[in-house]
Amino acid sequence: MEGSLPRPARSRPLEQPTAPPARRRDDARRLPLVLSLLAVLAITFVLTENRRIERRSHFEEKTRRGTDDLRERRIPPVIWQTWRSRPDPATPLGRQVRLLKARNPSHQYHFVDDKAQATFMRTNMTGAVADAYFSIDPENGAARADLWRYMVVLKEGGLYADSDVLVTEPFAEWDALDPAMGCEVVIGLENDFHLCQWAIFSLRPHHPLLDNVVSFVLRRIMEGSRKSLKWTELLRLDEPVHFVHEYTGPKAVSYTHLTLPTKA
Repeated sequence: MEGSLPRPARSRPLEQPTAPPARRRDDARRLPLVLSLLAVLAITFVLTENRRIERRSHFEEKTRRGTDDLRERRIPPVIWQTWRSRPDPATPLGRQVRLLKARNPSHQYHFVDDKAQATFMRTNMTGAVADAYFSIDPENGAARADLWRYMVVLKEGGLYADSDVLVTEPFAEWDALDPAMGCEVVIGLENDFHLCQWAIFSLRPHHPLLDNVVSFVLRRIMEGSRKSLKWTELLRLDEPVHFVHEYTGPKAVSYTHLTLPTKA
């Protein structure tokens, strides 16, 4: 026909995809399980919060009554770190240090290089402790740093972490480090066998556990001296890191905590 145009095809409505009946049945079966898990998580959170609030109230009440002084019991909000020298802020190590400080503005921060470390030991320590520290060859910085960290945390309290440790949450958000929780010692695990004294090693000042660690480490160093093992010679062993780990590091700390009684 003259002037006629083809009629446009009718648009069909889009069909909504539907889940197969079997899948819908599986989803229906999982729903009670998911709801149960959510309920368990909610109950656990409420109980944990209640317990935390109860403990906080308990310690605060004891403090008000004068039967417990949290100022003496608490781990001070102080961070200690050490390295051979202050790291360049542009290096990965420098960025780690800067990040730790930025995430913990409420904590005092102390970075101690090898020179300042030796000054602290010379100024504050005498007798066997000073003799042991300065008998360690400066090339064996790990062993010297071990003994220094025990003494600075024993004297001042606070939290030690190696400079390359990554801390993802501010310490102010850790319940265990909240003074009202009454924790005097917070130490992480290196592995299934050893405590970790190079990250999250925190105690109140003059804690007897750390007294025992220092006594044990000093005995180990003296044992090495009696065997005529010079520190410079020990550095030439096939695996000198294992020597440090056992004599002044995590293995020594773990043995001390697990086997020696503490002073009341």
